[in-house]
Amino acid sequence: MFLSLPILLELREVLQRPKFLERLAAKNESPDSLMNRFRASCQEATPASIMPPAELLDPDDRHILACAAGVGADLIVTGDQHLLKLKFFREIPIIDAVEALKRLGLS
Repeated sequence: MFLSLPILLELREVLQRPKFLERLAAKNESPDSLMNRFRASCQEATPASIMPPAELLDPDDRHILACAAGVGADLIVTGDQHLLKLKFFREIPIIDAVEALKRLGLS
């Protein structure tokens, strides 16, 4: 798994939302503790300079595509509906977790 600084910064912003703060607190977690564990399980990547596809509706999703392109990813696994609608980016399949588990023979 790979992440880039822009992805990490977006994650920090999302985890600061009240609905996530409540859920994290209930599990005795903080946004920083969760981010640190996530970061430790990933390799940091340098995002590629990309031209996002015109059909990309959420501009923040370009960070995911740039990270994947920067590392030459085999797959982009996401639950983000805007990304899933693309199906591919630079020949990199964009799939959900259920499909990823099937491809890995884990489902």
